[in-house]
Amino acid sequence: MLFPIFCFAQNKKETFIWTKLGKYKLPINEKLTYAVSWNSVNLGNAELETKSLKNISGRKAYDAFLRVATNPFLSSLFDLNAVFESLFDEESKASFEFKSKIKQNGQTREELIIFNPIEQTYELRISGEVKRGTTASHTQDILTAVYSIRSLALKQGDIYYLKVHSGETSYPLTIKVLRKEKIKIKLGEFNCFVIEPSLEGNSKELGLSGKMLIWVSDDKRRLPCYFKLNSQIGLIIAELESASVS
Repeated sequence: MLFPIFCFAQNKKETFIWTKLGKYKLPINEKLTYAVSWNSVNLGNAELETKSLKNISGRKAYDAFLRVATNPFLSSLFDLNAVFESLFDEESKASFEFKSKIKQNGQTREELIIFNPIEQTYELRISGEVKRGTTASHTQDILTAVYSIRSLALKQGDIYYLKVHSGETSYPLTIKVLRKEKIKIKLGEFNCFVIEPSLEGNSKELGLSGKMLIWVSDDKRRLPCYFKLNSQIGLIIAELESASVS
């Protein structure tokens, strides 16, 4: 009984082809710092960081982090400290691993998803439980998707489609390049593409309900300069304050 199953798995590995996504190469050892506000109130800060490439089963992989923390003076009302880490393939941007640790109002939630892009499966480890399931080819996580957008050869009117996985669910992600626009932020003036990412299905599960726009610089750095989310709880803005590569 196991022989045909084994042969099918082997054949699947042999026929799997890694795709190449994007025109621009993502920077290594980059740190981007953002000021985050909610309804014009200074909520805290966020950091996006990529570290040196890692080797995962013979593939080069980026190691990316997102750190979010609220200001101490808001701790009595809303206290959040979160770290997200993603390991994803250099060429295809497919996820290998996604980890999150969220401390919110005294409670901590940790999650780990291990992806097998070749077999198109995932393993979710959360609260002592292990759940397994299938994914689409070259599936990404929510952090990988941000870096994928940065790598694309953007032009006005373009529409891109990605597959994003969170928890036990995969979501089709549509990326629309709406227009070009000059934006002035604390870090300076940038010519940007205005991008609208939208998730199909119940995006509330990802905490991303509402309309989001991202301003990405029109240069090789593809800096995400500005995020704007009109959500049910109000307007959330993240503005790039510093950008460095070491």
